[in-house]
Amino acid sequence: MSMFHPPAEIVRDIFIIVLINTIVQIPLWSVSFITPSALRAAGDSKFTSMVSMLSMWLFRVVLGYILGIVLDFGLLGVWLAMNCEWGIRGFIFLRRFMGKKWVQHRVI
Repeated sequence: MSMFHPPAEIVRDIFIIVLINTIVQIPLWSVSFITPSALRAAGDSKFTSMVSMLSMWLFRVVLGYILGIVLDFGLLGVWLAMNCEWGIRGFIFLRRFMGKKWVQHRVI
């Protein structure tokens, strides 16, 4: 981190963000990005696009604003909102994948 010369006030926040992402990113990021790719490949692109757009606006933008600015968590709040969005989005896509609705779509 010192290679980038961050201000001393945010070094602790950077460490916490890196620690959270190290723990959370492995299970949540892969589920929330690989599963929708499989659904899109099976022809279920409308559902994946809508869920991705809605979850990004509701959680990354709105929750990020609430945590980061309103509740004064700052940068840490924005990253927490993004990790929360990965978890909820991954859960929704896993439920869709485990169900049978996506099987009904035609690829060609």
